[in-house]
Amino acid sequence: LTWKSAGEAHGAPRRRRVEMRAKPYRVRRCALEETRAAARVCAEAFSKKPELRLEALQRLAQAMVDRRRLQVEEDLEYMFARAAARKREATIRTKLKRTEGEIAQLRMAVARSGRALARAKLERARWEREAQSLWFQRQWICLVAEHYSTGKLIGCVTISMRQVESLLPPPFPSNAPRRLYLSNMAVDQQFRRQGVARTLLQESEKLARRWNAEDMWLHVEEGNHVAEELYIACGFARKRSDPNFLFRRRHLLCKTLDPGDASPSARLEGTSPSGWQSQG
Repeated sequence: LTWKSAGEAHGAPRRRRVEMRAKPYRVRRCALEETRAAARVCAEAFSKKPELRLEALQRLAQAMVDRRRLQVEEDLEYMFARAAARKREATIRTKLKRTEGEIAQLRMAVARSGRALARAKLERARWEREAQSLWFQRQWICLVAEHYSTGKLIGCVTISMRQVESLLPPPFPSNAPRRLYLSNMAVDQQFRRQGVARTLLQESEKLARRWNAEDMWLHVEEGNHVAEELYIACGFARKRSDPNFLFRRRHLLCKTLDPGDASPSARLEGTSPSGWQSQG
C-alpha cells in the first residue's frame, strides 16, 4: 500500500510506505467441504518417492506409491469428514443434555430421601457419563494453513483427545487419561522450512489453552530427525518409544503447558461437562 504526503503537491519528495505481511499464509479452521484438500496434503507429505535408478522399476514403484497415496487420501478424507460430522452431531445433542442435566439436578434437590433420591442420583450419574462422551467427541478440530495469494492449503494438523499413554491401541479398553493429541501434521513439500509447521504448533498451543489442557502429545516416526528436532525446539520432550518388534517404531513426545503463560481471557468457561450447568 502506498500513500502520499501533504507536501507532494508542492514538489516535495515522495514518501512511500509498503506494508508487507509477516507470513504469506494464515492458519484457520478447516471447513467440512475442504476435508478432501486437507487429506491430499497429508497423503502427499506421508508418501515417499522411490529412489531406484532403473526406469522400469522406478515406474512400477511410482505406480505403487500413487496407489498408496490415493488410498491414504481417501481414508483420511473419510476420517476427517466422519470426525467433523460426529462433532456437529455431538454439538446438537449437547444442547439437549444440558436441559436433561438441569432436570436431574432439580430432581435431586426435590427428593429428600428414599427411592426418589436414589433414582435421581442414578439419573444424574448417567447424564454425566453421556455428557462426558459427547464432550470428547466435540474436542476435535482440523487446522489448515492457507496461502494468501493462491488460496491453496499448504499444511494441516488435527487436534483431538486420546488415550495416548495406553499400552494397547483402540478398541482395547484402557484406564489411561485422555490427553490433547496432535496428529496428521503435514506440510506441502514446496513450502517446507518456511515456518508453516511451527506456526501450526503455535496455533495448536493456543487452542490447547482454550480447552484448559495441561499438556500436548504427539508421535513422531523413528528416523524423522527433522520433525523431531522441530518438536524439541518447540518445547516437546520424548516420553516413550514403541517396542522394538514393531515394524514402524514411533516416539511419544509431550509438551507441558505452563498456566502462567496464558492470560485469564485465553481460557474458556464451560470447556468440560462440569461447566455446562453454568452456561445455561
